[in-house]
Amino acid sequence: FSRILLLSWAVTTPPLLMGLALLMHAALNRMLSDPASARRAIFVGYNEISVSLAQRVERTSSAALKVSGFFDDRAPHRLGGAGDGEGQLEIKGGLKDIVEYVQVYGIDVIFVALPVSHLARVQKLLDDLRDTTVSIYYVPMVFPFDTIQGGTSEFLGVPLIALCETPFHGTRGVSK
Repeated sequence: FSRILLLSWAVTTPPLLMGLALLMHAALNRMLSDPASARRAIFVGYNEISVSLAQRVERTSSAALKVSGFFDDRAPHRLGGAGDGEGQLEIKGGLKDIVEYVQVYGIDVIFVALPVSHLARVQKLLDDLRDTTVSIYYVPMVFPFDTIQGGTSEFLGVPLIALCETPFHGTRGVSK
């Protein structure tokens, strides 16, 4: 190849590729922020963490999620007035109502925000939803613990939540 051809290619290709990448990024953002393409989500368990996450989802258009409601077996008076409101933060029913709601309203995503003590209920829910295509995510309920030295990590491919981690390990130990 001639030097002129190689130099022309080297000068024009990077700006062209960057412009194309920016154009595709803008198109993807526009598509994701379109309310018509948003996936529908519900929350299992009405508590401080699930409400906070639902509010963040509603404020973040790039999440491409629309909150359809909450499901909790507790009575509305024990939930701090959650069942009184209208709209997405409303209690739609108990855990026994989730499967039917998912099928009728085409729910795409479920966030399970129940304490670890309710693991049997979570397992039953997983078994009941086995034949659906819904994505299910568990939101860890660690707020009863003092996690001032905690954090999230991964160990051999398994996600972990550190409830208390020593500051004297690894590079942090050197700095201490």
